[in-house]
Amino acid sequence: MDRGSPPSASSADLGDFLANATPVAFYVRRSLGSGPIRFAVEDRSAAGLSTGDGFSTSPSGEFRRMGSAGLYFAEERPLDPLGAVSPPPIERESILWSLKPEGESLKTYLPILSMGIGVVLIVLGIGVLVANQDPIGWFEIILGLVLLIGPVVLAWGRIRAARARELAERKEREEIVARHRQLVGEFAKQLETLPDNHDAATLDRLRRDREGKDIPYEAVAPVARHAALRTAFRILARIRELRAEGVATEIDRVTDAVGLEETDRNEVKADVYRTVVWHLLADDRMTEEQKARAEELRAALKIDGSLVERELVAIEEFEGLRGLSADNLPSAQSPVTLKFQEACLQSSSGTGVKRVTERVSTPQGKVRRQKWAPTKQTHVVVTPKRLILAEKKETVIQYPEVFGIEIDADEGVLEITTRDRKQPYFLSLRDPIRTARVIDIASVLPAKPKGLI
Repeated sequence: MDRGSPPSASSADLGDFLANATPVAFYVRRSLGSGPIRFAVEDRSAAGLSTGDGFSTSPSGEFRRMGSAGLYFAEERPLDPLGAVSPPPIERESILWSLKPEGESLKTYLPILSMGIGVVLIVLGIGVLVANQDPIGWFEIILGLVLLIGPVVLAWGRIRAARARELAERKEREEIVARHRQLVGEFAKQLETLPDNHDAATLDRLRRDREGKDIPYEAVAPVARHAALRTAFRILARIRELRAEGVATEIDRVTDAVGLEETDRNEVKADVYRTVVWHLLADDRMTEEQKARAEELRAALKIDGSLVERELVAIEEFEGLRGLSADNLPSAQSPVTLKFQEACLQSSSGTGVKRVTERVSTPQGKVRRQKWAPTKQTHVVVTPKRLILAEKKETVIQYPEVFGIEIDADEGVLEITTRDRKQPYFLSLRDPIRTARVIDIASVLPAKPKGLI
């Protein structure tokens, strides 16, 4: 998207430039029960779009665009409801990973220490043979090879044994999953048609069929949650007829019929609310009226605020974007010293983060997952001239270097990609959405002509 060009000396009106300059939209992504959503954020209208009085969620739970100004939908993919009961891929460990020290115990460093001593002995042995032709050099070389290769051979043996155990465990898990899928049987087929037919008779028949079979909860829960959520969206589409209390009652009947435990019931309700909120935010339709309706829905569903804390924060953050523009700049106190007459538009504190891989145990076995790990405390300072990341040492980013801005709303992480740096800057902030918007605005402000402050 074109940022626009600064006005030349002959330009008559700086306001014309500010009016025509278009920030490069930043993206927000969020994982929802109906699938991950990713949308671009540009200008927020003064009070939000007011087309229609329904939510922007379709009966199938997908985003239904109802507005058109300043926003466009980018991406949404459905989730696999059976993924949770499928065995994860076998974890392949490399020899280097196996030799990696774990913890602070000296014992974990012995293989690395042995290999280091082995290398030293081999070098010394070669030196003795070359310099003195002394046969003792062969002894040093052989001993060095033993110390060097020994840990590798032992590690390879452990890896082979671990792979054999994992293959056996995986085979056992696959047999269990196959038995579970067989036990689910007709019940799973009924769940597939539940969104289209969920009257009282169907729910009663579904309940009796479930209670008449010895179905392990962990086997049926993922499919039951998915079916209940899809059905909940169909019920939500009738909110004008049922009102919020009626929607909540119908969803309770469905989650009870499919046999969900309380934790999963609450999660299904929270997923409905999360989807409603993010679709309204993506469509710029979170007006005061819609905000009240969403809150009425949350109260009717009896969703604890801790389950939807990120949504409640996001609503306030997006509300704070209204009115921000190139001709209505915000101001803030800077924690760092700025240049003469350099204004601070936004200051946000947080931590730098990086992606790390951890090994976690699941019912399907050990898997590796990525998570955000904090690195350094930081302040993000946005001025009309530059972006400053203040850690122990200040990092200055000029706006033409900024290639992309994206927000991981699941974790509140702001991702800034620059043209000359391979790795993006990952920042965990208390207000990433507002910070991204202010960077967006600052990036299109014209540079002042030389000789002017």
